[in-house]
Amino acid sequence: MNRLLPVLLFCALPCAALSAHGEAQTSTPREHLRELRRDMESDMAALAAMTERLKALGYSYDAGAGYPEAASERKTLLAGITPRIRRLELSSREFDRLLNAYFKTSFSSAAAALKARKSSAAASPDLADVRDHWIFTERCSKFRYRTRMAVHDERTAFESFSNRRSSARARLFGTLFGLAALLVLSLAAARLTGGRPAARRTPMNTSLAPGQRRDRPPALLGGKWRPGKPLGQPPLGDMWSAESVLDGSACALIRLRPEIVRSGDLEEFLAEARLWASLKHPHILSLHAVVREGEDCWLVEEAALGKPLSAHLRKDRPLPFAAAKRAIREAAAALAHAHARGVLHGDIKPACLLWTSAGPLKVADFGVSKRARLALGKTARGISWGSEPYLPPGPELAILSAQSDLFSLGVVFYEMITGLRSFPGPEYEMQKKLALYPLPSQFQAGLPPAVDAMLRRALAPNPLDRFRSAQEFLSALEVLG
Repeated sequence: MNRLLPVLLFCALPCAALSAHGEAQTSTPREHLRELRRDMESDMAALAAMTERLKALGYSYDAGAGYPEAASERKTLLAGITPRIRRLELSSREFDRLLNAYFKTSFSSAAAALKARKSSAAASPDLADVRDHWIFTERCSKFRYRTRMAVHDERTAFESFSNRRSSARARLFGTLFGLAALLVLSLAAARLTGGRPAARRTPMNTSLAPGQRRDRPPALLGGKWRPGKPLGQPPLGDMWSAESVLDGSACALIRLRPEIVRSGDLEEFLAEARLWASLKHPHILSLHAVVREGEDCWLVEEAALGKPLSAHLRKDRPLPFAAAKRAIREAAAALAHAHARGVLHGDIKPACLLWTSAGPLKVADFGVSKRARLALGKTARGISWGSEPYLPPGPELAILSAQSDLFSLGVVFYEMITGLRSFPGPEYEMQKKLALYPLPSQFQAGLPPAVDAMLRRALAPNPLDRFRSAQEFLSALEVLG
């Protein structure tokens, strides 16, 4: 039966449903899905056009756009965008509910039929259509995210535009008021001196020496590391390049998010960081030190040569199998080293795997990514940590194990070789518990036959059915050739 699960799951079997009055429904679940999808695609097309215009409007703010005209057009666009986004989100929830329910019903019906007949099932000719619906849910989810981000970016640009306008008006009024006050004072002084000009004073230099900005790192962190240029903001906080004043070696500094520092879990976070610092392996990004300075907490890391794997992944564009296999082999070797020393990662995902197509892969954020995710969950609402598609099933999160890390690594491997996520969501929990994912061979021709079996074991809902160790995971990789 286990071998038939992927076939059964993606066989679009007809299922007759009766209404509350015992009459057959006029539309099947498949037809209902198609109708709902047409409505969603219509909303997406309208939103795409309005969002593009909103983006163009946002760019015009720096080019001297007229405020009344821009504000009026912006109001009209948002009046059209806001209800459509809401409607699309509600439709997406209904679409996901129908699709997941249809999968469950199809699987149950097919399993019962097979048990009764004791025969094999052939794949439905509607498999491509069902799989297309599955892919559509991920495309729609990304579209909604891009639309929300476009609205957010435009709002930020408009607020800046409005503030600049208000500041300019305030400066104008301030200048006029200052000139008027100066004129009044001059007239008063002239009266007091009988019309004679007042004696001049040499103006004092009131300029202040520039102090250290709060958003800049100290000139010398911990007495050992000299910060360089900013490198952006990874999930943990702000990052700068740096070098050691002792030997000139390059490194990176990360100032932890204030939400992490103030969460009440900082000591647990630092304990995880010290465990990470104890790991020395060619495929583990080294953590040199943890530095507390004032109200800030800093991580001093090895300078990474590669980019996060997430920067290399593109939807529907799988990576070359040989390169993906090499990267996952190196990540599994890093996990084997850590697990042998009692250290779990707890949050394996593409953002934690630093990779170049030519150089070695490095696993980063051992333990601290998991701890930061939990801390931000308490203090910072609305921050997406990006872990949900890769985490093991929910009940397992309370007591993570080596098998939990291997589950997450299997999800990453699946995405690398198919260009799609095995669990696109939003019903992550049900998809993982029921192993609702198409086999890689259904997307990619030419993959080694053993890939399906390997990933079926790596992504098993029950940890006891997965690989017992990272070393066993590595052995299965080698069999792939």
